[in-house]
Amino acid sequence: MKNIPVRIGWELFIPVFCIIFFPVIPEIRNNNWEIVFVPSAVIAVILFLIYTIRYQLDSDFLYVKNSIFGTTKINIKDIYK
Repeated sequence: MKNIPVRIGWELFIPVFCIIFFPVIPEIRNNNWEIVFVPSAVIAVILFLIYTIRYQLDSDFLYVKNSIFGTTKINIKDIYK
């Protein structure tokens, strides 16, 4: 069985990062650093969930390990264009 890690480009995270951190910028300018912890935790959870996705390729099946949400079993013969 072959393990394949997920590959996602950083350009997908830039909009999410901007949406989460742009409202916090005025508080950072006022030296209120406590407000940064919640958005940082949200980004950390998102990155953890995305980068713990794994693909396993078998002779007949593709197994997608969906982070903490379980595994999806896909029959390769059912995949078509």
